[in-house]
Amino acid sequence: MCYLLFQITEKGATEKEITDTFSLVLESERALFESTLRRLTAKQIAVLTAIAKEPTKKLFAADYMARHNLKSAGGIQRGLSVMTGEDLVEQDPAEGVWVVVDPLFRQWLVEKAV
Repeated sequence: MCYLLFQITEKGATEKEITDTFSLVLESERALFESTLRRLTAKQIAVLTAIAKEPTKKLFAADYMARHNLKSAGGIQRGLSVMTGEDLVEQDPAEGVWVVVDPLFRQWLVEKAV
């Protein structure tokens, strides 16, 4: 992103230029992100999107599951197994919060889900 931003302006960047550049970076990764989603089931995508939108320690809490329309703890667990194996999500060892590993992918998921 910094390289693209530097190409756009060498004298400094406005907030709009930074935002526009970030959008270009996300768009440049769209094919990769869509390919990643094609390998996942609908339930796994739902879990991944929930984690992207709201990282949490309490992934199995009833209110979290309801907010994100996650149907079962078993489905979440199976999704986590697949997605941790593919290095898409991880649980922060210090805080225990589940997060999407790639921050660009996380942002793309958040924007796509809107």
